[in-house]
Amino acid sequence: MHFLLPHDLNENIIPEKVKEEYKYLMMPFAKGVQTTGNFGAIITQVFKGLDYEIWQHHFFIKEAITLYAVTDASILTINFMLKGSPLARLENIGELPLAENTAQFFYVPPIRQNVWFESGVYHCLHIVFSPSYIKRLMTTHHSLRSLKDCVARKSKEIFLHSSGKINFKMRKILEEIMNCHMEAGETDLNIQSKVLSLLLHYIRRYGAINNTSSFASTEEFIEAINVYIESNIGQHISIKELAKQFGKSQSEFHKIFKDNFNESPHHYVTSLRLNLAMNLIRNTTYPCGEIAAIVGYEEISHFSSAFRKQFGNSPNSFRKK
Repeated sequence: MHFLLPHDLNENIIPEKVKEEYKYLMMPFAKGVQTTGNFGAIITQVFKGLDYEIWQHHFFIKEAITLYAVTDASILTINFMLKGSPLARLENIGELPLAENTAQFFYVPPIRQNVWFESGVYHCLHIVFSPSYIKRLMTTHHSLRSLKDCVARKSKEIFLHSSGKINFKMRKILEEIMNCHMEAGETDLNIQSKVLSLLLHYIRRYGAINNTSSFASTEEFIEAINVYIESNIGQHISIKELAKQFGKSQSEFHKIFKDNFNESPHHYVTSLRLNLAMNLIRNTTYPCGEIAAIVGYEEISHFSSAFRKQFGNSPNSFRKK
């Protein structure tokens, strides 16, 4: 999956070889190109294995810009956002923050997806799998069966399967992949084994949140609840929906939540939304009405009231401080 510039910029900019100043970013085994303009620079690297592709992008953005993520065929991909937090604008999902230090598993159709970048530095790596490859893996790796709906999809709409924090083990495997050396004529078996290890670890950690019996401990169950809430923070979240999602009655879910989070689900979700809004107000130039929608408020008046109650200032006043 690669990124295109807006049409008015794309006509006059031709990708070129990666310049010396950016070569330190290159993976030893990958091919790379550099796209440079008034907006800044994009360093794109790709390695195509037998059943997977590794794409790495570094963005040095001088002026805020919308870029278009494009794929030639329907794919399954895990995106690891290693630096920066761009904002994806997806037709069927709405605005979805691609938060720093977060991994997200998507089904992506061959339709361009809009991603908004403020000025700053960004770094992401995503691994692309063909649905047929995942289907083959499912016969020997049962944990991947949670992906069966993604594998069977023929939709023209993007679908977010799951999301979670990039933990220590994921980051370690990612670093091993990015620094892996491969001699001329050598097969990609070493890289392929690391890619499979990363996929399995991600799915076991975050990919089976609908199957409550898959959790080995209460801690894992609570982590899954937290991941689900964070992944759907821009949507309507009720205790009824949460209880249904995790196979519990409302009273049972409320008790489990209160015992482990020391507050009600409603209060927790509200605090999470407002803290995300505070960070967006502080670190971006998004209008307050847009931020309200991103964090799940349909009415800006309700958002402003809740924000003032939490932080003692209106969103606009907070931004001016």
